[in-house]
Amino acid sequence: MKSRQHIGEAVGVLVERHRILPDEAFQRLVKTSQHRNVKVHEIAEAVVTTGQDPEEIQLL
Repeated sequence: MKSRQHIGEAVGVLVERHRILPDEAFQRLVKTSQHRNVKVHEIAEAVVTTGQDPEEIQLL
């Protein structure tokens, strides 16, 4: 349940900052997740925490 909350918050951050539709914001999360082989909720949590675009986030 917590992961859904992070994903929703991350979508909101992306919608607000980039003036895009929620579907496009979610697709950015999914694309980054697939490209980096990291779970979507981990990318979303990093977006919420840092406020950065998913493609710019440096995960350890």
